[in-house]
Amino acid sequence: MSTLCDTGATHRMGEMAAKILASSAIELLTTPGLLEQAKAGFKERRQTRREDSLVPLWLRSPIELLWPEWVDRPGSEWWIPGTQT
Repeated sequence: MSTLCDTGATHRMGEMAAKILASSAIELLTTPGLLEQAKAGFKERRQTRREDSLVPLWLRSPIELLWPEWVDRPGSEWWIPGTQT
């Protein structure tokens, strides 16, 4: 998220999203019964409208690939998957 929130309007949108998520969490924790209502509503919607995953079940996650290093560290290698063999 920090990459998206570096400048201008995207920074303000990121800040607003964080404020909304934080205030929603506080409201769920401080209002008795609200969390139970939300869980009940979620379960009801799940029963009437089920959406299957778009990712095939046979597809394995490529956990063996290195993740690009955005911060230079001594001894680290930066690479983009698929560019080196």
